[in-house]
Amino acid sequence: MNASQRVTQPDAIGVALATIGAALIGVGAVQTADLHQNVWSNPWFDGGCAVVAPGALLVISVMVSWWRSRRWRHVPDPGPGARVPGPDVSDASPLLLRPGKGDWHLFDDAVWVFGIPVRVTNVADEPITLAHYRLLNGSGTRQRPSLGHEVQDAVASRLAGLSSAHEPELFADEIIVPPGESITRWFVDVAYAPLPDGGRPALTLHIKDVLDNTYELHIPAHPAKTYRLP
Repeated sequence: MNASQRVTQPDAIGVALATIGAALIGVGAVQTADLHQNVWSNPWFDGGCAVVAPGALLVISVMVSWWRSRRWRHVPDPGPGARVPGPDVSDASPLLLRPGKGDWHLFDDAVWVFGIPVRVTNVADEPITLAHYRLLNGSGTRQRPSLGHEVQDAVASRLAGLSSAHEPELFADEIIVPPGESITRWFVDVAYAPLPDGGRPALTLHIKDVLDNTYELHIPAHPAKTYRLP
């Protein structure tokens, strides 16, 4: 870009307009003083005022922009290690869920029958009433071979035995957890072993209270291990 194409800056235009306007106002003021006329009826004075006004506005706008840029320049950078405000503490769960070791039995290298104790602690200031319970397993959706009748009977027998042994402690019906207290309840269910690695599948426990709040507990999978002895 050459000098003839260069754009004049707004502050220079404003100063120029203000200077020209001031000169015109001066001429008008001198004329009206000599002729003893009202200054507002002089065309030189009126024209000077008309030119001074936009020039002054341009100069003021440039000064305001400069002041804002200086202000932002002096705001300290918090840096990458600055702490970002987290969620409100009121978003913390009023229930704490902690699973126990549980009771696991594998049938035909394919099906688990298990019971898992879950300790529920109410950290709120008022009782919480639990109402709905659901257990999802991550054993996958791959096609499974059908189980023989003997395996099916063994699975059903073991499931009935676990349910009977923990009947007073099962997640069933409505359960009231008093404030500041803990209870332990059991989930008893059946799940396929994960393919092809085997081991215990991942589980996800969903509990809902009577206010339709959901509490979720994820229990990771436990792959089968191979121990090589010397």
